[in-house]
Amino acid sequence: ARQDEMANVDFKVLLNNKTTYLLSSMGIWMYSSVTLLVILAVFTFIMISIIKGKKLALLKKDFVNNMTHELKTPIANISVASDAIRNTNMDAERLKKYADIIYTENDRLHHLVDRVLQISAMEKEDDTLTLEEVNLHEIIAQVAESFEPLMQHREGEITIKLEAERFTLLADKVHLSNVIYNLIENAVKYSGEKPEITLRTTSNNEGISLEVEDKGIGMSKVNQERIFEKFFRAETGNLHNTKGYGLGLSYVKLIVEKLGGLITFNSTEGMGSTFRIFLPG
Repeated sequence: ARQDEMANVDFKVLLNNKTTYLLSSMGIWMYSSVTLLVILAVFTFIMISIIKGKKLALLKKDFVNNMTHELKTPIANISVASDAIRNTNMDAERLKKYADIIYTENDRLHHLVDRVLQISAMEKEDDTLTLEEVNLHEIIAQVAESFEPLMQHREGEITIKLEAERFTLLADKVHLSNVIYNLIENAVKYSGEKPEITLRTTSNNEGISLEVEDKGIGMSKVNQERIFEKFFRAETGNLHNTKGYGLGLSYVKLIVEKLGGLITFNSTEGMGSTFRIFLPG
């Protein structure tokens, strides 16, 4: 009978604060979980930083390789022409020819330095543009004219269709000229032996649009996603059949955005590319 009575006895444990008890019981597990999450977050951050750093290092390496390759040619040409002028007696015609070579190659070097400095200067937060009222059609005509010798040499053509009814806007004339120059240069660069490039302007109540269209080699979908990245070119490593430093389109996008505009493009491999700039005005 005594055993039956003990079997029927209920035991109860009274907890003054059940939540605190449960938390204290799970403390080690919660601490371990939080610690694991922190470790995973730090590991993820480190891995992302490493990947970004590696990507940037590869881009910079590619840029240095490309630029070094491009620098060799003008430097070698200047050296050869200078030695010829110094060490040989030549008539006025040959002298002018070698002098022209030195001038042209020096201009190439100057253009490269300017491009790098432009990017560096425009990325500074305190850098501002010198805005003035400019005639977009006049700028287009002037820039296109500078490509005439090259187009004649390659038997190409630049067609200009100035259809915008409103073609004046507030902009930095120097940088806007550089934007148009870089877009035409890019079109020439990725065209065939006989470039066919069309410049077209249109306008509406909100602003002015400029299209630069080529019928060149076009661009793959993968490259299209990275076209405005600094130092990026369609080729990597030591492939230099297409000249460039991967700075032009990065600079174009930077200037267009600083002018309050927008740049878009579409491209199809084997058919060409079209860049569109919209500028408020």
